[in-house]
Amino acid sequence: MNENALPSGELRIARLDGRRSTLVLLLTAGVPEIAYFGARLPNTVAASDLTGLGRRDAVPGALDSGESLTLLPETGTGFSAHSGIIAHRDGKTFISQLQLQSVEQGRDSLEIRLHEALTDYEVQVRILVDRESDVFEWHTSICNTGESPLTVVWLCSVSLALPPSFEYISLFDGRWAKEFQWRVQQLRTGSLRKENRLGRTSHNSFPAIVAGEDWPRWTRGAVCAMQLGWSGNHRLLIDRSRDGRPFAQMGELLHPGEMVLDPGERYMAPIAYVSHSSRGLNGLMHSQHRFVRRSLLRENWRSLQRPVHFNTWEACYFDQSEARVLDLVEQAAGLGAERFVLDDGWFRGRNDETAGLGDWQPCPVKYPRGLEPIIDAVEAADMQFGLWIEPEMANVDSDLARAHPDWLLGEPGRVQPTGRNQYVLNLADPEVYEYLLSTFGNLIERYRLRYVKWDMNRDLTHAAIDSRPGYHQTTFAAYQLLRTIADRFPNTEIEICASGGARADYGALRFGSRVWPSDVHDPTTRQPLQRSFGLFFPPEVMGAHVGSRRDEITGRTQTMAFRTASALLGHFGVEVNPANLDAGERATLERAIAFYKQHRDWIHDGDTYFLDHPEPCVIARLVVTPDRKRALLVAAQIDDCAFAVPPPLRLAGLDSALCYEILRIDPEDYSSTAEQAVHGAVLQNIGLQLPLMKPNSASLFLLHAREEGSD
Repeated sequence: MNENALPSGELRIARLDGRRSTLVLLLTAGVPEIAYFGARLPNTVAASDLTGLGRRDAVPGALDSGESLTLLPETGTGFSAHSGIIAHRDGKTFISQLQLQSVEQGRDSLEIRLHEALTDYEVQVRILVDRESDVFEWHTSICNTGESPLTVVWLCSVSLALPPSFEYISLFDGRWAKEFQWRVQQLRTGSLRKENRLGRTSHNSFPAIVAGEDWPRWTRGAVCAMQLGWSGNHRLLIDRSRDGRPFAQMGELLHPGEMVLDPGERYMAPIAYVSHSSRGLNGLMHSQHRFVRRSLLRENWRSLQRPVHFNTWEACYFDQSEARVLDLVEQAAGLGAERFVLDDGWFRGRNDETAGLGDWQPCPVKYPRGLEPIIDAVEAADMQFGLWIEPEMANVDSDLARAHPDWLLGEPGRVQPTGRNQYVLNLADPEVYEYLLSTFGNLIERYRLRYVKWDMNRDLTHAAIDSRPGYHQTTFAAYQLLRTIADRFPNTEIEICASGGARADYGALRFGSRVWPSDVHDPTTRQPLQRSFGLFFPPEVMGAHVGSRRDEITGRTQTMAFRTASALLGHFGVEVNPANLDAGERATLERAIAFYKQHRDWIHDGDTYFLDHPEPCVIARLVVTPDRKRALLVAAQIDDCAFAVPPPLRLAGLDSALCYEILRIDPEDYSSTAEQAVHGAVLQNIGLQLPLMKPNSASLFLLHAREEGSD
């Protein structure tokens, strides 16, 4: 429908429906207003029932026209909080009063075109819904339709009006080795703003907002989530309009002068992904997991069986040699590993983190015959071979940096701080880009790589290209390099890593099959981290490794039982030196690997439920098959409980009409003990009594539905 002739003040409706969610827009002569986003409305609801949502009395002492929470709130129409769009021409004509040009309604899409007449630019907002997953995608762009350069200061990817009762806001904080830390705040007055200026997703600001009407619960309550599919600078904002309505915005944070559009040029804001649940956080998680599996992961990586990893990092660090690595290959195969990954330290000049990065040839001292003997041994043991790489970086002490100082990202004449003794390469330079594409394409072909661990170990501090901010260009160029490698080598999996979880987001996941959430292996730190990560990412894409007995980062010593139990509900891997394991540890690890192999297919295809429990120190995760006939429960205790005997744990996600045989799995040896059969309704409404556990331990239970007619 074309809305050019829509009179001012007349209201019409545009509506998009998922399976359980509905989005309603009110259309006027200006920018459409989000009238409703929440639980699915019946099809019988008429447009006339909704038009009244746009009528509000003016606030005394404010503007006569009041304020509208539109798709792009504008100060030029009287909006007093944070604008959704700021653009100007040479510092002038900064006011915006966008007018609706057209609305195209499809079954699963809305395309809205807006025009700013005086400043002369066009804005397009495309909203898509994946009905199966209930995730709404926001695609927002601006095009310079004028005759002189247009500077874009801010264009939000999404600005979402929240229900008035949504006062509880969750943001995700963190640091290296402690990413995805859940922070809940109550929005009473003022605004909440979180910004990332590090040039990558960062350890301390996962680009997501979760809002709800109460303290977040996994099994109940109304909540919505917004996240940005972007691996660069970003801004997250929660505020209230002057009449008290809460709203949330997110988008790319642009540096001054970074986004200047020539006539006819278009800027695409990062994609925003929005979802709603009336069934607590688990409902959000199921929507987002379905979306990743159905739409975000590349088709050839969606149904992969996830092989057991063996990664050499904690087994030998930089101290590599042909003999030592060949011994690790033999030991990894003996444990039951199916993929062998040679981590950092394999290339020329790389004896520590200060040198060699950028010189991508095997170290002739460590590997005098090259990597071929290692690869031959890995393949002879029926394992896949994988390799650690860091394409976007170069050490100061490297032949690459010495030969091409002009390839380093930065402004000539300035001294910038290093990170891990390295600089970022200017991927936006065509010569650099082609060099990297050729170098790593050759590595993949020559070494028959089935997997690459693609790392990025430093922030961007001087992202200057031609002396102008280049954060956006650098992120876009990294995406293009990832995309081209993934297209050219579809059988080579890519893990997204950035000194842990500093590039864990939906933007990067479009080109990867696996995400590394954190460099820490200590399960006491990992358990809450994996819970937050698991809200957005399904278990099969989460790298989860068994680390050393004494964790190198936290210094805590953990049992092998707790380490393996904490890695089971992810993409299982091993990152220890097998020679340092005692007989009991080795036996536990081998049995855990066998248990993972036995159950991984349905774990990685099932529905995940985190379970609310009165004891905050208990983190319980249940994975249930789609037919509800099989489930695995991992309940971890990371501190002392307040109660001598914790209350029962109510199990969500089961079929209340079925009776379940319960097997208790001993994580010391993965043997099973049959418990009594319990009706699903009892497990859901009364719960399962967990055994007494010590801090830093876990209990495992397998549940199987009884066959009909069995005793």
